[in-house]
Amino acid sequence: MSPQEKLNAARQILTKGNPLQALVLFEQIVDDQPMSSLHQEAMIGASRALAQLGHIGRATDTAHEALNRWPDDYSVLLINAECAKLAGNGTAEEAFCRRAFAAAPDKLITATTLCQKLLATHQWDALQDVHDSFVKLTKKRAPLLSFQALKHTYAGEASEGLAIWQEILEQPGIRPAKKLQALKGVTMCLVQTEDYSELRKLFESYPETGSERPALLSGLPANPSWKGMQFFPNSLLRAAAELRPQNAAAETAYQQRISQLGTFEGFSEVASRQFERRGIIRTHLSDQIAAISVPQKQIKVTQKLLSFWKLCGEPYGTLNEWLVAKNWEAQANDLTRLFTFMEIEDEDQVFEQISDITVPPDYTLIHEALEKNSGCLLAGSHLGPVWAHAFLTSRHFENLGIIGGKPRPRLGRGDKDVSMRREPVKARRDIQKHLSQNAIMWCGPDSVHKTDPKNLFDSAFGPLPVQISYAHIQFRTGAPGLWSERYWKDKQIHISFKKMPSPEPDEGLKDYTKRWCETYLAYLTDLIKHRLADSQFAQIIGRDWTY
Repeated sequence: MSPQEKLNAARQILTKGNPLQALVLFEQIVDDQPMSSLHQEAMIGASRALAQLGHIGRATDTAHEALNRWPDDYSVLLINAECAKLAGNGTAEEAFCRRAFAAAPDKLITATTLCQKLLATHQWDALQDVHDSFVKLTKKRAPLLSFQALKHTYAGEASEGLAIWQEILEQPGIRPAKKLQALKGVTMCLVQTEDYSELRKLFESYPETGSERPALLSGLPANPSWKGMQFFPNSLLRAAAELRPQNAAAETAYQQRISQLGTFEGFSEVASRQFERRGIIRTHLSDQIAAISVPQKQIKVTQKLLSFWKLCGEPYGTLNEWLVAKNWEAQANDLTRLFTFMEIEDEDQVFEQISDITVPPDYTLIHEALEKNSGCLLAGSHLGPVWAHAFLTSRHFENLGIIGGKPRPRLGRGDKDVSMRREPVKARRDIQKHLSQNAIMWCGPDSVHKTDPKNLFDSAFGPLPVQISYAHIQFRTGAPGLWSERYWKDKQIHISFKKMPSPEPDEGLKDYTKRWCETYLAYLTDLIKHRLADSQFAQIIGRDWTY
């Protein structure tokens, strides 16, 4: 096999998901061809293979070694940008992307990579500069049009965004994926301008059984009180979903809409539809949990998963065992979520079946907190069988409210539920009032959206964002706070509580908030590392939170 054939083989093997075998070939080329032009490509391949194996440090070292030899090569700069992103260094990632574009401003890969970074960090002017430079050099406008459209759409410049999305739709031979992206963009822009009649006209211009209508629906607001409801009522979304039973976009649009109603009937229908689509036979919950299996073919290894497993200290001994546990927990969490909201009207039956798979919790710390008559702030996360836990807690403590994005039946009593994101000022007043009435207020400080302020605190996974409002509320009200967690062990739910910090004498709000949030993250990362396999937290590790 010639060196070029070996390089081609290594690339194919890496593409097929075998980074270890590919790494062996890449390293052979690096050793055997020190002066060849293949040496650089092999080092880039080796760095990428190491990253896929979860060896981010070694991948970065290899990329830096290549950078020392070829400091102005755009391919080398881009692999360094990839490694910086995986290491969670958004500043370095952007710097390498900018250097790569400066080195090769006429290459589409350097332009798109930099545009993606600038779009994610909302650097609109810089993104426009990249677009203008690329078009001036290449005389090609089409490749970066979608970035222009997204820039205007996200920046609230709906008219400009709409014009570009429509231009994209008119391109001859447009790829299906690009067309669906453009249709969703059109929807978002027309919603911003409140031109609902035009949106409905566009919707009806496409065939009922095509993929265009679901793409348009996926860009609609889920809130059932939005102004365009008369043009896109629940009945239309339901009909679109039933007409295309295999189209995830149509089904998701309908489920999001009816779940936002916050009614038992809405949640029950969502649960029933998901049970039906997945072919789940409704039996006793404990039987469904016992029947969960994890076929090997379902396990998909990604670069981010590998990195996260390493970061957690390689739990379960091997990556495969961890992935099996992760897959099992994901299915168990989903089953308990659906069961909590499904159509069994008798809450006692729901309570009995969830209790059957739960080790009886020790509520001593909650009782002790409530004895102070200042309420209790229960700070948990969105991980594990959270809704089963919330339901059980609401059955044990009647005076409980949920701080969340929407009301949920069977969790709390409804009269104390508040939404921090929709009505932040009113929500803070209501939370303080409920705490003064000795209520338990359940919150999830790990819920940080892209539009929220980024307050970063140190953790075992590096700087991570936390909602600081809850620390402020505890500081001002004097209410006791507790950490709340739930996880699976031996096919049973385990629930436990720990004390959150209370303000020290003469401690200021800033210092207390820092101590509160770092304690919260310490509890959270300990849970993820030692008791939880299925963690969506992996999605935010390494993300650039600096914008």
